Amino acid sequence: NRVFYVPFDKLSEQFKRIHSEGGKIASITPMS
Repeated sequence: NRVFYVPFDKLSEQFKRIHSEGGKIASITPMS
């Protein structure tokens, strides 16, 4: 299970990339 820490403004772009790779988003943790 991979964990991704992604800047919130990049989240949608990264989500699409991960999803297209067949990955699953387990949780979203905004980094302040």
